[in-house]
Amino acid sequence: MSNELYLGYDSLEEAVDSTPYTSQPEALARMMCGESVFLSGVSGAGKSFVVNKFVEVMQEHFANEGVPPEKISKAIVVTGSTGLASANIGGVTIHSFTGLYRCDKPIDKKKVRDKEYRKEMNMSPNFYGANGNMKNAEVIIVDEVSMLDSVFIDNMDTLLKVAKKSNEPFGGVVMVFVGDFMQLPPVSKSRNNEVGFAFESQAWKDLDPKLLFLGKPKRSADARLNTILGDMREQRVSKESKDYLKMCKSNDVKDSYVRLYTTNKNVNNYNEERLKQLPGEEKVFTPKLDYRFETLEKIKSPNYNLILQNEERVKDNAVKTLGEHKGVVKLKVGAVVVITSNSTVATTDSREEMVVNGDSGVVERFIGETVQVRLNRNGKSVYITPRETSVPLGVPYKDPNLTGLKTVKDKKGNLKKDYSNVQIFRDAIVIRHLPLKLSFAITVHKSQGQTLHGVVVDLTKCFSPGLGYVAMSRVASLDTLVITKIGKSAFWSNPECADMSKSIEEKARENRDSFKEEINEYGQFLDAPMLINIFWDVENLLEQSFF
Repeated sequence: MSNELYLGYDSLEEAVDSTPYTSQPEALARMMCGESVFLSGVSGAGKSFVVNKFVEVMQEHFANEGVPPEKISKAIVVTGSTGLASANIGGVTIHSFTGLYRCDKPIDKKKVRDKEYRKEMNMSPNFYGANGNMKNAEVIIVDEVSMLDSVFIDNMDTLLKVAKKSNEPFGGVVMVFVGDFMQLPPVSKSRNNEVGFAFESQAWKDLDPKLLFLGKPKRSADARLNTILGDMREQRVSKESKDYLKMCKSNDVKDSYVRLYTTNKNVNNYNEERLKQLPGEEKVFTPKLDYRFETLEKIKSPNYNLILQNEERVKDNAVKTLGEHKGVVKLKVGAVVVITSNSTVATTDSREEMVVNGDSGVVERFIGETVQVRLNRNGKSVYITPRETSVPLGVPYKDPNLTGLKTVKDKKGNLKKDYSNVQIFRDAIVIRHLPLKLSFAITVHKSQGQTLHGVVVDLTKCFSPGLGYVAMSRVASLDTLVITKIGKSAFWSNPECADMSKSIEEKARENRDSFKEEINEYGQFLDAPMLINIFWDVENLLEQSFF
């Protein structure tokens, strides 16, 4: 067991001496000892590998101590900032786990139990479900944390403090943040809002996680590619890197390579062109719209004419929520597709499979409205069927047909009808649509966290810091990277993130040195994992009443 936990090295000393930064065994040992960490590193350095090994060790240890499987799965929580990031490490999205969903404003600790407040803040209305999740957690892993903003991190801290009834950072839960701030920054849900980075949150500062940096790439053995990515981390482009990049323009393009673009418009144009080139009949899936109305109490029927008079406005707004082409999906057998929602689906061998937003595959056949898709990640064939999405639209209104209302005076003394106790109706539309999109090409943003067999990319319109870095770091070799065009913006990185990344590397060096001084203390836990009980309260875990 000890050799296995040295992760390929003959000794812990050899691992530490192999890099001036953090070695994989050091990262594993620190996490096993209950330290909250931020695990960063160059692309392909094995961050997900270390996290998976940590989860495996902890699950095995708790099982050996007699903790039931259902308690283990709730105590060790694996999450990601996106569906694909969570799938890559076998977890769930951090948004669904916390119930924060699309909440983008600071939450009030005193109001989080209120159902209407949670709905207003775009949180899960089920407080007890989300609270139960967090109450049971002993360690939470968050992959691709760079895509989460400071408000989200602070809100998660608030909810964990409520759930754990503790004022310690994140309620005393061990936090394992994973990511690379040189990649994509968090995206604002409102065009008018500037968002802060995760490391700028007060909760992050209070936690003060141990900063670890894996500087030894595992995925890529190509020194040329590592030189380019290293230069970009240093915010410079050497002549050597420029020469390597010029070589990428003449690389051969294979059909299996994924096209990456920085804008949705270019992605859609390329996907349409590739679909036309496929043989066979085109199958068109058009969203079906249905009106529904939400009420909180039974009173007189709503005046449907208020909605029907604006039928076209309602339809236009509804289909916009499905993205480009007004929600219409055009497919052929052989088309490369991406799944756009999280759900459990049936497989062709009558089993169940969890698919997530970002899963990709190839269309195998059509069965009525159902599409059979072979998943790229495991080769399984699954059935994708239309799903329903309810979309509130327009402004709330009161039914004008109501009678018997009291007459009251307003502040100016004028008489008016009293609507204070009258239900407000809200128009809504239900869209039945197929959760698939063509995926011969994808955006660079969607590619984050994936390892691709080969990439063809246009890097002339990198409107966001980190886009160029993400695109170039998706492959294992410079030979499988084809750059059709490149502009100066491809090397653009956010100054704050670059400074933070530099600080992480420096701190990781210091932490490596201190780890080396205490190597025997840490080493004993890799040699005998049962000793980590001094850091994890297994007795409490056994006694806890889980939701």
